Amino acid sequence: MGTKSTYHERIKEEKRACAIAAAEELFFEKGYARTTLAQIAKLAGLSTGTLFNHFPTKELIFETIVKHFWELDPEWDFPPVLGSPLQGLIKFGRDYACVLTRDGMAPLFRVVIAEAKQFPELSLFHYELGEGAVHQKLTQYLLDEVQLGNINLPDAAKTANEFMSIIAGQVLWPKMLLLDFSISREQAFQIADEAAHMIINKYAR
Repeated sequence: MGTKSTYHERIKEEKRACAIAAAEELFFEKGYARTTLAQIAKLAGLSTGTLFNHFPTKELIFETIVKHFWELDPEWDFPPVLGSPLQGLIKFGRDYACVLTRDGMAPLFRVVIAEAKQFPELSLFHYELGEGAVHQKLTQYLLDEVQLGNINLPDAAKTANEFMSIIAGQVLWPKMLLLDFSISREQAFQIADEAAHMIINKYAR
C-alpha cells in the first residue's frame, strides 16, 4: 500500500512539475495575457482536466512559479546570526544576489512589468512573495541589531531598501536592459559583500 501511494505521489509531482515548466516557458515567450491553460496543458503533455486539478486558474500557476523563483536553496535557507551586522548583511546580500541571478529571473520581472496594468495581481504576488518578503525580513533583522546596540540606524526600512537597491542595480537591472549582459554568482556575491561594507561604514557605531 505504501509503495503504491508513493508511486502515485511521485506521478502527481511529476505532472505538477511539467505543468509549471510549460507555463514558465509560455509566460516568458508569449506573455501572461496571451497564454491559456489549454496551451499550458498541451505543452506539458497533460489533459486540461489534469492541469485543472493541479492549477484551477492561470493566476495560481503564476503565483506558484513566483514562489519557486524566490525560494532559497536548502543550503542557504537559514537566518543570519545576530551579533555581527556586517556578517548578517553579507548573508542577506548573498541570498538576494543568488536569487536575482537565477536563470529566468529577469524574464519573470519583464512579464510582471509588461502585464502590470492589465493584471496588477501579478505585481502583488511578485512583491509579496519576493522583494517585499526579503525587505520585511531584512528590516526586522536590522531592527533586532539596533535593539542590541550593534548598529545605529535612523530608519531600518530605508536602510534595507538602500542595501537591496545597490545589489539589484548592479545584478538584475543591467540584465533587464541588456540582453547580452551576464554576471557570475561569484561576481554577484562580491557586489553583495561590497554593499554590506558600504552600509556598515555608513552606519556603524
